[in-house]
Amino acid sequence: MSFESGFVALLLGQPSVVTLIGDRVMPAPLDEGATLPALTYQVINAGTTVAHDGDLNLDPVQVQLDIWASTKTEATAVRDAIFSINGFRGQAGGEQFDGVIIQNYFDNPEPDLNEHRITMEMFVNHRRQ
Repeated sequence: MSFESGFVALLLGQPSVVTLIGDRVMPAPLDEGATLPALTYQVINAGTTVAHDGDLNLDPVQVQLDIWASTKTEATAVRDAIFSINGFRGQAGGEQFDGVIIQNYFDNPEPDLNEHRITMEMFVNHRRQ
């Protein structure tokens, strides 16, 4: 498994998210003609954590999650559902997560595409197996 597959499993493990997007979670960029609403994700920063006695096998990962929808109302509903993972600690998709923190989010409309996007940035502590 990998961080990405575990992160997707975490999102798809939330019934409120699945109700709205089904299984439409993919690496960025959004596929042209994709059914909406959908999510795209990308790792924007990652590192490792080391203490005096060595590697802690803990990777702090910053993730950008983009919600794509036809309307702002639809995008906002997905955003609200994603808040169910804020503070998550535990396993998903065979990966261990030691804390998910939603740092911020902002509206990011795409008027040329007639789509609405909300961008969320998350800090995720991922424990390497």
